[in-house]
Amino acid sequence: DIRKMLEEAGKAVTLTTQLIRQFSTFSDNYLPQKSQVRLRGMIEEVLSQELLHTGIRSELHCSDDDLAITVDPNLVRQVFANLVSNAVDALGGTGCIEVNVDRVDGGQEAARTGQSVPNGELVRIMVADSGPGIPPGLMDQVFDPYFSTKQKGAQKGMGLGLTIVHSIVKKHGGTIWINSSTEGGCVVTLYFPLREAMVSDSRA
Repeated sequence: DIRKMLEEAGKAVTLTTQLIRQFSTFSDNYLPQKSQVRLRGMIEEVLSQELLHTGIRSELHCSDDDLAITVDPNLVRQVFANLVSNAVDALGGTGCIEVNVDRVDGGQEAARTGQSVPNGELVRIMVADSGPGIPPGLMDQVFDPYFSTKQKGAQKGMGLGLTIVHSIVKKHGGTIWINSSTEGGCVVTLYFPLREAMVSDSRA
């Protein structure tokens, strides 16, 4: 009926708007529209939405429940949604996704990990799953456009998830890297600068 057609049209417009916004992050001229975001609240919301009707458990550990950073909330929510969605696909309906959020020093992290990590005080977010992991031979390709370990097709996506995540994190002055063990499991580590961040009682 007409009402159903209007609902579908509305969904299509929303999806198109989201896609345009995501693709715009690849533009050098795009500037994130920042506001203060309480990380625990945002991550809890994403986990609740993405794990609905699945048999997957989640654990969220924050060193400070009121830790907030100044970011583009829509873009950073997309980062978490893409990462959790990838973990759900990897787990195949069972298992656990663990998220850890804390403060770290960039210099110490660079020395500890051997990765290129921004200097200064950072917020570190680690998203781990108990899935099969990523084959070592594919690790260098995970952020390439259109690369995907999943089947191609309209229902499986285009493989842009991690590319968009990488672009969004970079635009916020952060960095991201992935570690996967041959024994299984995958850990995505993100860093966002805390130079615009503060601890707040506000709820995002």
